[in-house]
Amino acid sequence: MVSLWQFLGVMRLSARSFPERIKSSLVIVIGLTCVTALPLSLITVGESLKSSYIRAGAPDRAIVLSQGAHAQSGSRISPLWADAILHAQGIRQWHGQVLASFEIAAGFQPLKRAKPEKGNATMRGISPLGFAIRPELKLLSGRLPKPGSQDVIVGLQAQRKFADFDIGRQIDAVERRWRVVGVFETGDTLDGDVVADADALRAAKHRDGYNSVRVALKSPDRLEDFRKSLRALPVRVLRETDYYAQLWSQVPNAVYFVAYALLLLMGGGALSGTVHTVYAATSARAHEIVMLRAIGFNGALVAVSVVVEAVLLACLGALIGVGVDWLWLDGYPYNGGMEGGVFPIHVTWRMAALALGWAIAIGIWGALMPSFKVARGTVAEAMRDL
Repeated sequence: MVSLWQFLGVMRLSARSFPERIKSSLVIVIGLTCVTALPLSLITVGESLKSSYIRAGAPDRAIVLSQGAHAQSGSRISPLWADAILHAQGIRQWHGQVLASFEIAAGFQPLKRAKPEKGNATMRGISPLGFAIRPELKLLSGRLPKPGSQDVIVGLQAQRKFADFDIGRQIDAVERRWRVVGVFETGDTLDGDVVADADALRAAKHRDGYNSVRVALKSPDRLEDFRKSLRALPVRVLRETDYYAQLWSQVPNAVYFVAYALLLLMGGGALSGTVHTVYAATSARAHEIVMLRAIGFNGALVAVSVVVEAVLLACLGALIGVGVDWLWLDGYPYNGGMEGGVFPIHVTWRMAALALGWAIAIGIWGALMPSFKVARGTVAEAMRDL
């Protein structure tokens, strides 16, 4: 109990003398702000993309790709296989119709809203039953595309990112002009795409076949029954959630390597600044430390107060860095991913915790040597520093 009161007393004295050290203390705050803001922005982009892929799909849906294809863009499904797929076991029915959607995709480059440059987007053609298969697709405004028409609906994130994606406007893509008739939201990767009628898009691409088939299963455990029914076809059958997890695994990890390399390099600079700042702080508090040691205060408690001050300053810098990223990035529609599209960036509490953990590590490590000097020194040695 005595030690606690001594520690609180030391912290009160430290707070009173802090205004005299505020300029040197800004070195720690500014250093940790820089260390946090830039690397954390890169990690946040990667984690937001990962979240979009991991949230996508449902365990009671399956996707059929051609043998050897790892993504829909590289898959080719022949119309001759349609009968076998539609009569496979394990598929759910809806109002007497087999819940299967033959789908096709095409990439195009619309202009961005914010600046006069082109981005990468994907137009996905789905069958009319494809909307029944995706209950998470919520129409925010407008209506669904009419079968066989050149109507399209746009994902909320795609609308935020690209120009001319508002209802009533027309989009030039795949050698055709498409009319925007609605805006939808799913909460996953589809939010960054444009959705059209599958047959209309297939005609625009002059293709006989499709890229994939998406089916709703009677239950998640019927996947194997469905897969066995298609053994005679040269296709791959994946659970939809596994397909998106596989897509995420193909995303290069370069953004993480760059981010952590920056953390180490910039963290080294911040660590050096912290050490010098804490040494300067202990020198500035030399008179105060002598008085505390002379009246019987434990040297270890004084040393702990030095560490606590450094950690608090480092955490303040980290929180400012998180705040900068939040104001700059949170909710921003980022154009990227494996097949184009747009996904929102979110600065989460997990990112804030990562920044604080890094700040605490730098604060403690940077204050260790100066605090050891305070803890191990004698009153006579402290008086010589005056």
